[in-house]
Amino acid sequence: MSGEASGAGQISTATGDITLSNLTARGDATAITYPQTLLDIAKGLIDAGKFSIAVVVAHIACEVATDRAFTKAFGAKGLDYLEESIGAYFSGSAFSQDRNRKLYTALTGDEIQKEPFWVPFTRSVERRNRIAHKGAIVGKTEAEESLAVATDFVAHLEK
Repeated sequence: MSGEASGAGQISTATGDITLSNLTARGDATAITYPQTLLDIAKGLIDAGKFSIAVVVAHIACEVATDRAFTKAFGAKGLDYLEESIGAYFSGSAFSQDRNRKLYTALTGDEIQKEPFWVPFTRSVERRNRIAHKGAIVGKTEAEESLAVATDFVAHLEK
């Protein structure tokens, strides 16, 4: 639940991609958000055989998407001036924490925990936590499962 610093843009002459602070547009004018870019990076990590770090990166995409969903929700309710103050009472913005998810639901009416991807998402969060906090190593299948559910989660929040 925080703002984002803006920065200068850049154009890649090799790929035709244009990056403007938090949005990338490919040469074909397809907009790519930070969460989508992180999911692409996670896919590349899986392709490179770096399965555990791919899971962590996929969940970073979820965290960024969640943060943006909160910003959008506060703004839609005309409460953007309260976002920072209310956010100070929460530890992060992960929906794996009940109070964060309940605040999101109160702001949006979206009961994300009822979506088909929710149970696999919570399993993936546990996987990510084992990797990040205990040094667990996972294989390709688990990394692909995490990427798939993170992709569904991000798509849900970005709609």
